[in-house]
Amino acid sequence: MVFRNTGTAPCTLTGFPGVSFRGRDGAEIGNSADRVETTRATTVTLIPNARAVADAQVLNGQSGLSDADCGLKSVSFLGVFPPDSREQIDVPWKVSECSVRGAHGLKIGPVHPVR
Repeated sequence: MVFRNTGTAPCTLTGFPGVSFRGRDGAEIGNSADRVETTRATTVTLIPNARAVADAQVLNGQSGLSDADCGLKSVSFLGVFPPDSREQIDVPWKVSECSVRGAHGLKIGPVHPVR
């Protein structure tokens, strides 16, 4: 995931974005993304128009579950909350994903500078 400073002054991002699968009606499908904490979260300062990224992993489809255990459901978008934000960004996502709470098919790492 790429985050860009669209403002006219520097800004900072620290930590993990909130990410979840969402249906056409905006309702969350399955679990929110699990955090991958193998990399320590740091503060990233972005000058205007600069970018930072967060590494996301998606196990498309059934996440290793059976048809009966998965509850495959059509996803319309990813709901993304940048770190320390309450404003959701909707990213189109037209894939079917597991809808049961036991499925963990979405993972997210902390925001870091573009490498």
